[in-house]
This record gives sequence, C-alpha cells and structure tokens, in this order.
Amino acid sequence: RAAPSPALAPAIEPPSAGMTVETATVRLCQTRGMPLMPDYTASTLTPDEVRQTRGRLILDFGVPWCPHCNRTRAILDPLLGARPELHHVRIEDGPGRRLGRSFGVKLWPTLVFLVDGQEQARLVRPTDPSEIESALAAMTAST
Repeated sequence: RAAPSPALAPAIEPPSAGMTVETATVRLCQTRGMPLMPDYTASTLTPDEVRQTRGRLILDFGVPWCPHCNRTRAILDPLLGARPELHHVRIEDGPGRRLGRSFGVKLWPTLVFLVDGQEQARLVRPTDPSEIESALAAMTAST
C-alpha cells in the first residue's frame, strides 16, 4: 500500500495514548485556526424523552471542530438571543450516537425544530439567516 499523499496527511499528529477526545479536539481547532465550540455535549437524552418534551426545543446536532457548525452558530446564536422562550440544545453527534441516528442525522449541523416533541422543521447546514427565521416562525405558528 502506498503512503498517503502529503497533501492528504492530517494537519496534526494523531492523538497520543491517553489523550482525551476533548484534548484532541482543542489541538485540532488550534492547529487549524478554528474557534472551539465547547458547548456541543454528549447527550443522555433518549428519542422517547425528546418526543415527550413540552414546549419549543431546537436540537442542534454537530461537533465542536466542524467548520459548518461554526458558521451556523454565528447565524443562529444572535437569532436565538432575541427568543429566550426557545430551548436550544447542542448535541455532540457521531457514530454510535443513538439520538442523532434516531433523527436521521447524516450531515452537521442538522437543526431539528420541535414543538411538544413533534418536528416542525429541519435544516441541514443552513447558511442563510432567512431559512433559520422561517424555521423559527414555523415553531411559533404551530402553538
């Protein structure tokens, strides 16, 4: 097998033995000059618990080192700042993460807008503030 091309080689060294995922993520972000989004967290929520929630909930599936997630966050956070009645949860997604699989997440970020546990809208890698505004309007129109 041929060695990988230097252009395809990772920008950082592989994690050393004993290095946590969090440490590896911080190093990756620092090396690539990306802001770290530490508030994507592993979720213990089950799909049934999410579907039983009451009120307005936005599930934001992604990972801290994802550049698409960073761009969406820059759009989403100011819009949500004016809407304190909405609950927003950033969920770290990845292989074997049951909640993301139950919602059919394939790309990051995926935003799922729920009212009383029922999906009202879904956006995958949104880049336009108006698409997010439309999804937020769908949430408020359904109550």
